Amino acid sequence: MEKIRISKSRSGLPCIGVGGGAMSNTFQGRFLLRNGRELVSAIFIRQHGNLSCELDQAIVSVKVGDVVVEVSGSKPADLFNPNLSIKASRITGFINDEATLEEVEYPFSTLPESVMEGLSLYHNRDGRYFVA
Repeated sequence: MEKIRISKSRSGLPCIGVGGGAMSNTFQGRFLLRNGRELVSAIFIRQHGNLSCELDQAIVSVKVGDVVVEVSGSKPADLFNPNLSIKASRITGFINDEATLEEVEYPFSTLPESVMEGLSLYHNRDGRYFVA
């Protein structure tokens, strides 16, 4: 059983960070899907600062059943790149400050366009590409 660290919003909702971007030769990103297909709306979005290519550029609330998708690889960030790696995990529950995960299949062809654009931006500092 895998786990991911969560935080709590001011109102007590469990949350994780999403975001990413491209560095000199690689890219990485994380986003959250609800109902298997739609990006989750953000509670908070960072748009500048020293957080380039970080996985917590935006904060989103999570629920059981949401799918956490992590994407990485070497440039270019496109669907035809043989080095594109996708790991998708469904949230099955919460224990203290962690969410438990189970790995699920996620087809390459369904990556949202905004996420692919955010992954392509060199030293991206804007989390809007990874949320609804």
